[in-house]
Amino acid sequence: MAKVIDLNHYKKKRLGKVCFTPWNQRFRESYDESTTLKDLSDKTLLYLASPGEKSTNAFYEIIHCVKHPQLQKRKQSISKQDELEMMDVHLLMADRVRFELISRLSWIVEYPDENIPIIDLISMFQRNTYKHFHSPPKLALDHSHYSEFQKLIDREKVLFIKKLFVNALIVFNNRTNNSSEK
Repeated sequence: MAKVIDLNHYKKKRLGKVCFTPWNQRFRESYDESTTLKDLSDKTLLYLASPGEKSTNAFYEIIHCVKHPQLQKRKQSISKQDELEMMDVHLLMADRVRFELISRLSWIVEYPDENIPIIDLISMFQRNTYKHFHSPPKLALDHSHYSEFQKLIDREKVLFIKKLFVNALIVFNNRTNNSSEK
């Protein structure tokens, strides 16, 4: 009897293999279509969370591949509208990576999309319709500013969490570097 092949599963698996190839090489780790931000090593998370051209380029590699897999080999340019969408996806992914970093410090306990595979998060993003841009992460109950946080509206809560990032990056960097020296 013939086997039934789930074409969508095959396409997603192939997309994960192709799009994660640069990351697999760069970070010397293995990622696939089911990889979530929680699956990233601390070292990789720190690299992606750090502001600058290196992390931006890493994001754009995977975003471009997921959003425009047919253009990967041809090096064709994309439309201005697609460029704007890629910038929005980059901002979304940078936020989610930073939320994951803050989560690993136990400063937040939950954030939007935390269990969605990276490939799916990029794929499902639609400019102007993405509903979680202003959904705030949940600050840990034992955080020193929890009562202040609770009084804020959702958009202010997102900004509050984003303000934690600079200090979180320093703490996470120290923790990651100290643990790798042992």
